[in-house]
Amino acid sequence: MTTGGQKRFWTSEHNATVNAKMDLPDRIGVYDTTLRDGEQTAGLVFTQSDKVEIACLLDRVGVDRIEVGMPAVSEEDRQAIRAIREEGLSAELWGFCRSREDDVDACLDLGITNLLVEYPISPIKHAAYGFDPETVTDVIGNSVRYAKKKGAYVAFMAVDGTRASEEQLLAAMSAAAEGGADELVLPDTVGGASPEAIAHLIGLMSENFDLPLGVHCHNEFGMATAGTMAGVVAGAEWVHTTVNGLGEKSGNSDMAEVVLAAAGLYGIDSSIDFAQLTSLAKEVERISRVPLSPMKAVVGDNVFRRESGGVIMQMVKSPESVETYDPAIVGQSREIILGKQSGKASIYAVLEDSLDGLKLTSDMVGELVAKVKDLSIERKGAVSRAELLDMAKVLSSGD
Repeated sequence: MTTGGQKRFWTSEHNATVNAKMDLPDRIGVYDTTLRDGEQTAGLVFTQSDKVEIACLLDRVGVDRIEVGMPAVSEEDRQAIRAIREEGLSAELWGFCRSREDDVDACLDLGITNLLVEYPISPIKHAAYGFDPETVTDVIGNSVRYAKKKGAYVAFMAVDGTRASEEQLLAAMSAAAEGGADELVLPDTVGGASPEAIAHLIGLMSENFDLPLGVHCHNEFGMATAGTMAGVVAGAEWVHTTVNGLGEKSGNSDMAEVVLAAAGLYGIDSSIDFAQLTSLAKEVERISRVPLSPMKAVVGDNVFRRESGGVIMQMVKSPESVETYDPAIVGQSREIILGKQSGKASIYAVLEDSLDGLKLTSDMVGELVAKVKDLSIERKGAVSRAELLDMAKVLSSGD
């Protein structure tokens, strides 16, 4: 399978069987909210220069829409938005607003005419805010109408929509649609909906509204990517993501995971240049100072590292036997780690360029395996190629 000219994916053939039974889109649009929702990561602050740098990185990787922030938060946010606008990026720039006229005006005053307008619709949120449930549809309809009158393109997001009843969700979305909303977004605001529930609600919205739909998931149960893809399968055209899954508490849907899953598992394209995903992740890790887990899907340091001798033997002979996509697709490369799990295949693979000069016998390689294991156990860590080469030279020389 190939997608967007990228190299092959080695995924399950059953994906194609199942996908053929679904009405999948050819493409998804990526709406990135790293600069707003991502900055809600506890303890994280992006400076103006940070935001400009990240916006430029997002634009370079091919993001369709960049949510540049919420002007109502601070003067610094407003200055950052101005600075990003001056970059002349190809991506659409979006502003975030509550359902308030002053929030709408704050975006429009900065020349941001694409607006994500939000309002809480669940009873739980109403109780927390002290909002009157009877006024919800009026507030939503009036704020969307106001933004439209001012010339904005509006996507309405029903906050905590997955914990509202179907009736409450449809009433809120109806109010937005009647007010002139151009798009509707379902957020799983606290990550409390299963992928199947998200698919059900997006399906319900698709049946009732002839408008583009978006899905915005959080990761409290580690299901944000699955929830996002469930929304896409059910009819969502826009996926809301952040780089590295940054966001409040457990974070948001991770861009790299979503676009690669879309392509590799569902055959759905996007505008994203996969080859830049790892470098993007590392740059945002540096700027945010939020460390990536080495096991982070797609962009983590360990995704293409192998230590087990049996796995390395397979990888050398047939990479697809142990991988579902080529590391080059996402800007990574394979790496063999020497340690307790190493076998002869590991030694041969690591010393491949030096074997002729070393003249190692099979027995010597066996001895090297034992030495590597012992050293790894002793230090509770990996053994470097340089250390292995030194051991090999000693054995080869007979000293």
